[in-house]
Amino acid sequence: MSVSKNNTSRIRYAFFLGLSGNMTMNKMIETEAAIFNDILMEDFQDSYLNLTYKTLMGFKYVAKLCNKTKYILKTEDNMWINIVGLQSMLQNVTTDLDNAVAGACQYNAYPNGDKDSKWFASYQSFSQATYPGLCSGTGYVLKSHVLRNIYEVSKDVPLSHLEDVYISRCVHRLGYHLLPFPGFLMPVTDPCVMKSDEVITSHEVSPEYLKTIWTTTCD
Repeated sequence: MSVSKNNTSRIRYAFFLGLSGNMTMNKMIETEAAIFNDILMEDFQDSYLNLTYKTLMGFKYVAKLCNKTKYILKTEDNMWINIVGLQSMLQNVTTDLDNAVAGACQYNAYPNGDKDSKWFASYQSFSQATYPGLCSGTGYVLKSHVLRNIYEVSKDVPLSHLEDVYISRCVHRLGYHLLPFPGFLMPVTDPCVMKSDEVITSHEVSPEYLKTIWTTTCD
């Protein structure tokens, strides 16, 4: 995020966290937050099952305090984000995002009935045969008014621990749509390909390989 110039440029960022079960870790996070002023925490256990809480926490922050923000990218910590590719994408889909969420989206998605899977969805949590589509929570883009409307309507949408499914249900409730867009959730590949217009996001990129991508010089 060097492009943000320590959160003073047009591109800003923030890290959203719940509480760790390790009090020493919480103290370390508080110390880091005081130094860099880019971390927000709320009082819930930080876990995969609470990812929806964390996402709505971020939406709440943007909706209430970021009135001049035009676009928001929600992403995760093990991701490569090609900022240049993302900016190029946003120049081409401005009006398309007036009532949509864009990313690695699919129109057909089905509840997972495997009780041993972390994506398991019980009949009680979702009783229909298919989801109203979904955009992978690894990275999606939306405009600020769309985000605010999702945050507001979320109060009327039954909670699900599957964050990407839940946000898509909110999108469906609003009558908005999902916009599949090339370049999201691309396979991890050569560093120069990762920096090209072919890739906007890649998942499960290690910290070591993120450094390799950043420091590789490409023609």
